[in-house]
Amino acid sequence: MSAAVPGRARATFPNIASYVGVPIVVGDRFYGTLCAVDPVARPISDDAVKLLIVLARLLATQLERDQELAARYAAERELRYTQRRLERIYAVMDTGICVVDTVGYIVQVNRAFAEMHGKVEQELIGKLVYHLIPAELISGNEPRQHQLSNELYSNISLERQAVRDDGKYVEMQITVVTLPSGDGPSVRMIVTTDITERKRQERHLLHLSERDHLTGLANRRAFEKTLAEIVAILPTTAEHVVLFIDLDRFKQVNDLAARGHTAGDEALLWVAEIISEQLRPSDLVARVGGDEFAVLLRNTSMTQADKIAERLRQTIAATPFVTDGQSFSLSLSCGLVSVSNQAEANTVMLAADTAMYLAKQQGGNRIVSFGDEGRT
Repeated sequence: MSAAVPGRARATFPNIASYVGVPIVVGDRFYGTLCAVDPVARPISDDAVKLLIVLARLLATQLERDQELAARYAAERELRYTQRRLERIYAVMDTGICVVDTVGYIVQVNRAFAEMHGKVEQELIGKLVYHLIPAELISGNEPRQHQLSNELYSNISLERQAVRDDGKYVEMQITVVTLPSGDGPSVRMIVTTDITERKRQERHLLHLSERDHLTGLANRRAFEKTLAEIVAILPTTAEHVVLFIDLDRFKQVNDLAARGHTAGDEALLWVAEIISEQLRPSDLVARVGGDEFAVLLRNTSMTQADKIAERLRQTIAATPFVTDGQSFSLSLSCGLVSVSNQAEANTVMLAADTAMYLAKQQGGNRIVSFGDEGRT
Protein backbone atom coordinates (compact mmCIF):
# COMPACT_ATOMS: atom_id res chain seq x y z
CA MET A 1 0.00 0.00 0.00
CA SER A 2 1.30 3.48 -0.82
CA ALA A 3 -0.18 6.90 -0.93
CA ALA A 4 0.55 10.22 -2.51
CA VAL A 5 2.50 12.51 -0.21
CA PRO A 6 0.34 15.43 0.96
CA GLY A 7 1.67 18.86 0.13
CA ARG A 8 2.12 19.86 3.78
CA ALA A 9 4.07 16.66 4.52
CA ARG A 10 6.23 17.18 1.40
CA ALA A 11 6.98 20.72 2.53
CA THR A 12 8.06 19.45 5.93
CA PHE A 13 9.92 16.41 4.70
CA PRO A 14 11.00 17.19 1.09
CA ASN A 15 12.85 13.90 0.63
CA ILE A 16 9.99 11.49 1.36
CA ALA A 17 8.66 9.32 -1.42
CA SER A 18 6.09 7.17 0.40
CA TYR A 19 3.52 8.26 3.03
CA VAL A 20 0.61 6.91 5.06
CA GLY A 21 -1.32 8.85 7.78
CA VAL A 22 -3.97 8.00 10.40
CA PRO A 23 -5.98 10.79 12.08
CA ILE A 24 -5.90 11.12 15.89
CA VAL A 25 -9.43 11.91 17.08
CA VAL A 26 -10.81 12.16 20.63
CA GLY A 27 -14.56 12.43 20.62
CA ASP A 28 -15.36 14.99 17.97
CA ARG A 29 -12.03 16.77 18.25
CA PHE A 30 -9.21 16.24 15.73
CA TYR A 31 -5.74 16.44 17.26
CA GLY A 32 -3.51 15.64 14.31
CA THR A 33 -2.23 12.82 12.12
CA LEU A 34 0.08 9.94 12.96
CA CYS A 35 2.02 9.26 9.77
CA ALA A 36 4.71 6.92 8.41
CA VAL A 37 7.05 8.20 5.68
CA ASP A 38 9.75 6.60 3.52
CA PRO A 39 12.34 8.36 1.32
CA VAL A 40 12.03 5.41 -1.09
CA ALA A 41 8.95 5.05 -3.23
CA ARG A 42 7.64 1.61 -2.35
CA PRO A 43 4.40 0.06 -1.16
CA ILE A 44 3.53 0.23 2.56
CA SER A 45 2.30 -3.07 3.89
CA ASP A 46 -1.15 -3.64 5.36
CA ASP A 47 0.48 -4.72 8.64
CA ALA A 48 2.28 -1.39 8.85
CA VAL A 49 -0.99 0.45 8.28
CA LYS A 50 -2.76 -1.65 10.93
CA LEU A 51 0.04 -0.96 13.38
CA LEU A 52 -0.26 2.73 12.63
CA ILE A 53 -4.01 2.60 13.30
CA VAL A 54 -3.43 0.84 16.63
CA LEU A 55 -0.81 3.41 17.62
CA ALA A 56 -3.15 6.26 16.67
CA ARG A 57 -5.90 4.79 18.81
CA LEU A 58 -3.48 4.34 21.73
CA LEU A 59 -2.45 7.96 21.39
CA ALA A 60 -6.11 9.05 21.30
CA THR A 61 -6.86 6.97 24.41
CA GLN A 62 -3.91 8.49 26.26
CA LEU A 63 -4.94 11.99 25.22
CA GLU A 64 -8.47 11.30 26.48
CA ARG A 65 -7.09 10.08 29.82
CA ASP A 66 -4.85 13.11 30.11
CA GLN A 67 -7.85 15.35 29.48
CA GLU A 68 -9.87 13.56 32.15
CA LEU A 69 -6.99 13.83 34.63
CA ALA A 70 -6.57 17.52 33.85
CA ALA A 71 -10.29 18.15 34.29
CA ARG A 72 -10.35 16.15 37.53
CA TYR A 73 -7.32 18.00 38.85
CA ALA A 74 -8.93 21.34 37.99
CA ALA A 75 -12.16 20.26 39.69
CA GLU A 76 -10.31 19.04 42.78
CA ARG A 77 -8.30 22.23 42.93
CA GLU A 78 -11.49 24.32 42.70
CA LEU A 79 -13.09 22.08 45.34
CA ARG A 80 -10.12 22.67 47.67
CA TYR A 81 -10.34 26.41 47.11
CA THR A 82 -14.11 26.31 47.73
CA GLN A 83 -13.63 24.16 50.82
CA ARG A 84 -11.04 26.56 52.22
CA ARG A 85 -13.35 29.52 51.57
CA LEU A 86 -16.24 27.73 53.25
CA GLU A 87 -14.04 26.74 56.19
CA ARG A 88 -13.02 30.37 56.58
CA ILE A 89 -16.64 31.52 56.46
CA TYR A 90 -17.62 28.70 58.81
CA ALA A 91 -14.97 29.81 61.30
CA VAL A 92 -15.75 33.54 61.33
CA MET A 93 -19.54 33.57 60.83
CA ASP A 94 -21.75 34.75 63.68
CA THR A 95 -24.18 31.87 63.25
CA GLY A 96 -23.33 28.83 65.31
CA ILE A 97 -22.95 25.49 63.54
CA CYS A 98 -22.67 22.12 65.28
CA VAL A 99 -22.77 18.67 63.67
CA VAL A 100 -23.62 15.66 65.81
CA ASP A 101 -23.86 11.96 65.08
CA THR A 102 -26.96 9.85 65.65
CA VAL A 103 -25.99 9.24 69.28
CA GLY A 104 -25.57 12.94 70.00
CA TYR A 105 -21.79 13.30 70.10
CA ILE A 106 -20.42 16.50 68.63
CA VAL A 107 -18.23 15.82 65.61
CA GLN A 108 -17.81 19.36 64.30
CA VAL A 109 -18.42 22.80 65.75
CA ASN A 110 -17.51 26.38 64.88
CA ARG A 111 -16.36 29.30 67.02
CA ALA A 112 -19.74 31.03 67.14
CA PHE A 113 -21.54 27.96 68.48
CA ALA A 114 -18.91 27.44 71.15
CA GLU A 115 -18.92 31.09 72.22
CA MET A 116 -22.71 31.16 72.53
CA HIS A 117 -22.32 28.46 75.19
CA GLY A 118 -19.28 30.03 76.87
CA LYS A 119 -16.91 27.38 75.50
CA VAL A 120 -14.11 26.96 72.98
CA GLU A 121 -14.34 24.52 70.09
CA GLN A 122 -11.87 21.99 71.51
CA GLU A 123 -13.93 21.62 74.69
CA LEU A 124 -16.98 20.46 72.75
CA ILE A 125 -15.61 18.01 70.18
CA GLY A 126 -16.52 14.47 71.20
CA LYS A 127 -18.87 15.61 73.95
CA LEU A 128 -22.59 14.89 74.14
CA VAL A 129 -24.64 17.86 72.99
CA TYR A 130 -27.66 17.18 75.21
CA HIS A 131 -26.55 19.53 77.98
CA LEU A 132 -26.56 22.36 75.44
CA ILE A 133 -29.54 21.55 73.21
CA PRO A 134 -32.85 19.90 74.25
CA ALA A 135 -32.38 16.16 73.83
CA GLU A 136 -35.72 15.62 72.10
CA LEU A 137 -34.54 17.72 69.15
CA ILE A 138 -31.47 15.59 68.58
CA SER A 139 -32.80 12.13 69.35
CA GLY A 140 -35.87 12.39 67.16
CA ASN A 141 -38.36 12.15 70.05
CA GLU A 142 -40.18 15.31 69.03
CA PRO A 143 -43.97 15.51 68.86
CA ARG A 144 -45.28 13.54 65.90
CA GLN A 145 -45.89 16.60 63.76
CA HIS A 146 -42.21 17.62 64.15
CA GLN A 147 -40.45 14.26 63.86
CA LEU A 148 -37.27 14.39 61.80
CA SER A 149 -36.98 12.12 58.80
CA ASN A 150 -33.79 10.31 57.81
CA GLU A 151 -34.98 10.27 54.21
CA LEU A 152 -35.64 13.95 53.67
CA TYR A 153 -33.97 17.21 54.54
CA SER A 154 -36.13 18.18 57.49
CA ASN A 155 -35.79 20.62 60.35
CA ILE A 156 -37.37 21.86 63.55
CA SER A 157 -36.82 25.25 65.13
CA LEU A 158 -37.38 26.82 68.53
CA GLU A 159 -36.18 29.62 70.78
CA ARG A 160 -34.34 28.80 73.99
CA GLN A 161 -33.10 30.78 76.98
CA ALA A 162 -29.93 29.65 78.74
CA VAL A 163 -27.40 30.72 81.33
CA ARG A 164 -23.82 29.97 80.34
CA ASP A 165 -21.19 28.61 82.71
CA ASP A 166 -19.83 32.14 83.14
CA GLY A 167 -23.26 33.37 84.26
CA LYS A 168 -24.09 35.26 81.08
CA TYR A 169 -27.72 35.08 80.00
CA VAL A 170 -28.28 34.27 76.33
CA GLU A 171 -31.29 33.67 74.11
CA MET A 172 -30.90 31.55 70.99
CA GLN A 173 -32.85 30.57 67.91
CA ILE A 174 -32.10 26.88 67.42
CA THR A 175 -32.72 25.00 64.20
CA VAL A 176 -31.93 21.28 63.95
CA VAL A 177 -31.61 19.93 60.42
CA THR A 178 -31.42 16.25 59.53
CA LEU A 179 -28.96 15.57 56.72
CA PRO A 180 -29.29 12.17 55.01
CA SER A 181 -26.03 10.49 54.08
CA GLY A 182 -26.83 7.87 51.47
CA ASP A 183 -27.22 4.41 52.94
CA GLY A 184 -25.44 5.37 56.17
CA PRO A 185 -26.93 6.93 59.29
CA SER A 186 -28.08 10.51 59.06
CA VAL A 187 -26.30 13.29 60.90
CA ARG A 188 -27.91 16.33 62.46
CA MET A 189 -26.69 19.86 62.01
CA ILE A 190 -27.62 22.33 64.73
CA VAL A 191 -27.77 25.98 63.67
CA THR A 192 -27.88 28.53 66.47
CA THR A 193 -28.36 32.28 66.26
CA ASP A 194 -27.83 34.61 69.20
CA ILE A 195 -31.08 36.57 69.46
CA THR A 196 -30.43 38.07 72.90
CA GLU A 197 -30.28 41.64 71.63
CA ARG A 198 -33.22 41.16 69.28
CA LYS A 199 -35.38 39.79 72.08
CA ARG A 200 -34.30 42.63 74.35
CA GLN A 201 -35.38 45.15 71.75
CA GLU A 202 -38.66 43.30 71.23
CA ARG A 203 -39.35 43.40 74.97
CA HIS A 204 -38.41 47.06 75.07
CA LEU A 205 -40.76 47.87 72.20
CA LEU A 206 -43.51 45.81 73.83
CA HIS A 207 -42.91 47.68 77.07
CA LEU A 208 -43.18 51.01 75.25
CA SER A 209 -46.34 49.89 73.48
CA GLU A 210 -47.92 49.03 76.83
CA ARG A 211 -46.76 52.08 78.79
CA ASP A 212 -48.35 55.50 79.14
CA HIS A 213 -45.78 57.94 77.78
CA LEU A 214 -46.51 60.60 80.44
CA THR A 215 -46.84 58.72 83.72
CA GLY A 216 -44.95 55.53 82.91
CA LEU A 217 -47.93 53.54 84.12
CA ALA A 218 -49.51 50.76 82.10
CA ASN A 219 -51.75 52.02 79.31
CA ARG A 220 -55.25 50.84 78.39
CA ARG A 221 -53.90 48.17 76.05
CA ALA A 222 -51.76 46.60 78.77
CA PHE A 223 -54.50 46.87 81.37
CA GLU A 224 -57.13 45.20 79.20
CA LYS A 225 -54.67 42.52 78.14
CA THR A 226 -53.87 41.67 81.77
CA LEU A 227 -57.53 41.75 82.73
CA ALA A 228 -58.41 39.40 79.85
CA GLU A 229 -55.69 36.97 80.95
CA ILE A 230 -57.01 36.96 84.51
CA VAL A 231 -60.62 36.46 83.41
CA ALA A 232 -59.58 33.56 81.17
CA ILE A 233 -58.02 31.59 84.06
CA LEU A 234 -60.16 32.87 86.89
CA PRO A 235 -60.95 30.14 89.43
CA THR A 236 -64.33 30.19 91.09
CA THR A 237 -62.80 30.89 94.53
CA ALA A 238 -60.73 33.93 93.52
CA GLU A 239 -62.01 37.48 93.59
CA HIS A 240 -60.53 40.56 91.97
CA VAL A 241 -61.84 44.10 91.72
CA VAL A 242 -61.43 46.82 89.11
CA LEU A 243 -61.49 50.52 90.05
CA PHE A 244 -62.24 53.04 87.32
CA ILE A 245 -61.19 56.56 88.40
CA ASP A 246 -61.90 59.95 86.81
CA LEU A 247 -60.55 63.23 88.22
CA ASP A 248 -63.07 65.91 89.17
CA ARG A 249 -62.36 69.51 88.10
CA PHE A 250 -59.19 68.53 86.25
CA LYS A 251 -60.19 70.84 83.39
CA GLN A 252 -59.65 73.83 85.71
CA VAL A 253 -55.93 73.02 85.90
CA ASN A 254 -55.57 73.03 82.12
CA ASP A 255 -57.69 76.21 81.75
CA LEU A 256 -56.57 78.31 84.72
CA ALA A 257 -53.01 77.31 85.59
CA ALA A 258 -50.30 79.68 84.36
CA ARG A 259 -48.62 76.94 82.35
CA GLY A 260 -51.86 75.40 81.08
CA HIS A 261 -51.53 71.85 79.83
CA THR A 262 -47.99 71.54 81.18
CA ALA A 263 -49.40 72.04 84.66
CA GLY A 264 -52.13 69.55 83.75
CA ASP A 265 -49.50 66.96 82.94
CA GLU A 266 -47.87 67.61 86.32
CA ALA A 267 -51.23 67.10 88.01
CA LEU A 268 -51.63 63.74 86.29
CA LEU A 269 -48.15 62.70 87.44
CA TRP A 270 -49.04 63.80 90.97
CA VAL A 271 -52.24 61.72 90.98
CA ALA A 272 -50.46 58.71 89.44
CA GLU A 273 -47.86 58.83 92.19
CA ILE A 274 -50.51 59.03 94.96
CA ILE A 275 -52.42 56.06 93.54
CA SER A 276 -49.28 53.96 93.07
CA GLU A 277 -47.98 54.67 96.57
CA GLN A 278 -51.20 53.48 98.21
CA LEU A 279 -51.42 50.15 96.39
CA ARG A 280 -49.63 46.82 96.67
CA PRO A 281 -46.90 45.69 94.25
CA SER A 282 -49.27 42.98 92.98
CA ASP A 283 -51.89 45.53 91.94
CA LEU A 284 -51.91 47.01 88.45
CA VAL A 285 -52.37 50.76 87.90
CA ALA A 286 -52.98 52.17 84.42
CA ARG A 287 -53.75 55.50 82.83
CA VAL A 288 -56.52 54.60 80.40
CA GLY A 289 -57.56 58.06 79.19
CA GLY A 290 -56.86 61.77 79.53
CA ASP A 291 -57.64 62.05 83.25
CA GLU A 292 -58.86 58.49 83.74
CA PHE A 293 -57.09 55.74 85.66
CA ALA A 294 -57.89 52.07 86.18
CA VAL A 295 -56.72 49.82 89.00
CA LEU A 296 -56.80 46.03 89.15
CA LEU A 297 -56.82 44.81 92.75
CA ARG A 298 -55.84 41.14 92.74
CA ASN A 299 -57.26 38.74 95.32
CA THR A 300 -59.34 41.49 96.87
CA SER A 301 -62.96 41.44 98.05
CA MET A 302 -65.39 44.24 97.27
CA THR A 303 -65.30 45.28 100.94
CA GLN A 304 -61.52 45.57 100.89
CA ALA A 305 -61.61 47.36 97.53
CA ASP A 306 -64.12 49.89 98.84
CA LYS A 307 -61.77 50.72 101.72
CA ILE A 308 -58.82 51.15 99.35
CA ALA A 309 -60.87 53.37 97.03
CA GLU A 310 -62.08 55.45 99.99
CA ARG A 311 -58.52 55.95 101.16
CA LEU A 312 -57.53 57.17 97.70
CA ARG A 313 -60.54 59.48 97.55
CA GLN A 314 -59.74 61.03 100.92
CA THR A 315 -56.05 61.51 100.08
CA ILE A 316 -56.78 63.30 96.79
CA ALA A 317 -59.57 65.43 98.31
CA ALA A 318 -57.48 66.45 101.34
CA THR A 319 -54.33 67.37 99.39
CA PRO A 320 -54.52 70.34 97.02
CA PHE A 321 -52.43 70.31 93.88
CA VAL A 322 -50.10 73.28 93.86
CA THR A 323 -48.31 74.64 90.81
CA ASP A 324 -46.58 78.01 90.34
CA GLY A 325 -48.20 79.34 93.52
CA GLN A 326 -51.67 78.29 92.39
CA SER A 327 -53.67 75.75 94.37
CA PHE A 328 -56.29 73.45 92.83
CA SER A 329 -58.70 71.22 94.74
CA LEU A 330 -59.10 67.97 92.89
CA SER A 331 -61.15 64.92 93.78
CA LEU A 332 -62.02 61.65 92.17
CA SER A 333 -65.08 59.78 91.04
CA CYS A 334 -64.57 56.04 91.28
CA GLY A 335 -66.50 53.04 90.00
CA LEU A 336 -65.94 49.56 91.48
CA VAL A 337 -66.80 46.22 89.93
CA SER A 338 -66.02 42.67 90.98
CA VAL A 339 -64.24 40.57 88.39
CA SER A 340 -65.20 37.21 89.83
CA ASN A 341 -68.66 36.99 88.27
CA GLN A 342 -67.90 38.65 84.93
CA ALA A 343 -67.67 36.56 81.76
CA GLU A 344 -65.65 38.93 79.55
CA ALA A 345 -62.92 41.49 80.21
CA ASN A 346 -64.75 44.16 78.19
CA THR A 347 -67.85 43.54 80.32
CA VAL A 348 -65.79 44.31 83.42
CA MET A 349 -64.44 47.54 81.92
CA LEU A 350 -67.89 48.65 80.79
CA ALA A 351 -69.37 47.98 84.23
CA ALA A 352 -66.58 49.87 86.01
CA ASP A 353 -66.92 52.77 83.58
CA THR A 354 -70.68 52.86 84.11
CA ALA A 355 -70.27 52.94 87.89
CA MET A 356 -67.73 55.76 87.59
CA TYR A 357 -70.11 57.86 85.49
CA LEU A 358 -72.85 57.30 88.06
CA ALA A 359 -70.48 58.67 90.70
CA LYS A 360 -69.78 61.61 88.40
CA GLN A 361 -73.50 62.30 87.87
CA GLN A 362 -74.07 62.29 91.61
CA GLY A 363 -71.67 65.21 92.06
CA GLY A 364 -68.29 63.51 92.03
CA ASN A 365 -65.88 62.94 94.92
CA ARG A 366 -67.55 59.63 95.66
CA ILE A 367 -67.38 55.90 95.05
CA VAL A 368 -70.07 53.81 93.38
CA SER A 369 -70.07 50.00 93.25
CA PHE A 370 -71.65 48.19 90.32
CA GLY A 371 -74.12 45.62 91.68
CA ASP A 372 -75.01 42.24 90.32
CA GLU A 373 -78.12 43.68 88.66
CA GLY A 374 -76.28 46.72 87.30
CA ARG A 375 -77.50 49.02 90.08
CA THR A 376 -75.51 51.15 92.50
